[in-house]
Amino acid sequence: MLDLTRALEELIGAVPGACRELSHIDSSRLVVGLTRGRKRSSDGLLAKLVPLVESGELDWGGPLYAVLFCWPRFMTLNYRRKLEIVFHELYHVGPAFDGSFREFPGRGKLHGTGCDYEALCAGLVERALPALERTGKAEFLRISPRTARARFGGMCGSFFRLNDSGSGVLCAQTRGPQPL
Repeated sequence: MLDLTRALEELIGAVPGACRELSHIDSSRLVVGLTRGRKRSSDGLLAKLVPLVESGELDWGGPLYAVLFCWPRFMTLNYRRKLEIVFHELYHVGPAFDGSFREFPGRGKLHGTGCDYEALCAGLVERALPALERTGKAEFLRISPRTARARFGGMCGSFFRLNDSGSGVLCAQTRGPQPL
């Protein structure tokens, strides 16, 4: 079985070496997992970055962020768009890698006012793609769930649930990798 969570962890681990703008990310301090979207439709949330500590809190040495990808919506995207979503979420990580978000001036602090955040992330992918493809870590993104069933006997992954208090604290992980 193809472990989607493990494959995403390995890809995210390769990104800082392929993209200098993301070289501040320590993938060993990220929790990577899956979450279910609130809606079953094909539009809506594709992934999210959640700080696990308040910015400026004492560094306890554990994970600082969770990167969660919406199953199955994320895997319905094409290869390039999946990479852009990965980069989109990682670009939100604050440059100090301290649990903060990268902020832009103006009202749209997370995506910038007058800034085309999606184009910025697409440009990062374009520049990093040759290095990433040499690692082979992004190949799984070319595979659809149907192809994974035929080639690997299916996919599995670890789902995470966030609490509803609004604090963004990771609440619980369901039992290990589950069949998808």
